[in-house]
Amino acid sequence: MTPAEPVLHITVTDVDQRGARPAGFRYEAEIRLDGEPAATAEMAANWTSAAAYRRLRGGRTAATVSPLPAPAGLPPADVDRPLPADVVLAPSEHSDRWRLRVDTAHAVFFDHPLDHVPGMLLLEATRQAVRARTIGDRRTPVSFHAFFHRYTELDQPAWIEVFDKTGAHGGDMQVVGQQGETTVFECEVGTVGG
Repeated sequence: MTPAEPVLHITVTDVDQRGARPAGFRYEAEIRLDGEPAATAEMAANWTSAAAYRRLRGGRTAATVSPLPAPAGLPPADVDRPLPADVVLAPSEHSDRWRLRVDTAHAVFFDHPLDHVPGMLLLEATRQAVRARTIGDRRTPVSFHAFFHRYTELDQPAWIEVFDKTGAHGGDMQVVGQQGETTVFECEVGTVGG
């Protein structure tokens, strides 16, 4: 068996300029394997200047924020991961709710110092929550429609909860991230299997 050779096609649109600097964009990506579509993605992003970011974060920086210690994670097999270091959920007293496990030494999620939890870690938490929630029938996430409402802070506990819910984007589960009483992100997840 030879390794797959994916080909990635990206189309960038709606580039927003602020003066001479880019301020945002949209893109569509398609991954093909052996010429056949294997995955697609659409994303919109924008960014701010360093000064605006400092104001937005109220002086919080990677140097001033002390992350909470990472609690013990779920068993790796429960979230379809081979290594304990890759588990981003910790148990709670509820079967459909977990504490977000943030290890700032993880080389993939924290390849540089951050003052907040990266979105990529939250999407992995979403995937793991669906796998843990459906451990009896092993549903596999195949689509995500995510919205990030605010920064997820490193120095406050965050909770990930899964609901069975049909959504507007074809999903059949809803994953919600919360800190305190605030919803920090939501993700509609489409699944197969089970």
